Amino acid sequence: MNARTSTMAEDPAEFGQLFISDTTAAVAEILNGYARRGFLRRVSVASVQANRVTFCVVWHFGRPFLFALDFKAKTVAFLKLLPLASTDPRLQEELNNFLRPFASDKAPEHRRVDQSKGRLTIRRDAGALTIGIRVQQLDYEYCTRRLVHLVQEVFVMFLRDGPYYDYMIENLGLDPESAGG
Repeated sequence: MNARTSTMAEDPAEFGQLFISDTTAAVAEILNGYARRGFLRRVSVASVQANRVTFCVVWHFGRPFLFALDFKAKTVAFLKLLPLASTDPRLQEELNNFLRPFASDKAPEHRRVDQSKGRLTIRRDAGALTIGIRVQQLDYEYCTRRLVHLVQEVFVMFLRDGPYYDYMIENLGLDPESAGG
């Protein structure tokens, strides 16, 4: 968190558009930095509302994912990241179990979510799973970086190493011929 925000109230609405526009620019720069380095394929703004900016992030399997920066809810989230999760009743429970250590001291510091800066959330959204972080101390930049890294772990470890190969083909666009993405 920068010095300007360290003394501000917890509610972004209390200090207005300057914080929102500065933070949005910083988060956009983080996402675009990942794209420039080839970690993400492409980033664009999908929608802008008073207290929420949604980015379209093309990433795994060449698929677009929606990343929401929501100042009212104080969250960053990949919306409906795992579509049709309701088709596999084990998916949410196993995902919770996989991600739980990243929100505790069990994970190395560089891989965990510092609970003083953000709280990991997983929620069902119209049959899909949304993964996000509820931002603490207005540290949207930290939470954005952590969330991108956690979602990477979900795709390269949880889904690929777990029993979700068919799910990835049917719901995420994995090409079984290339088994890449």
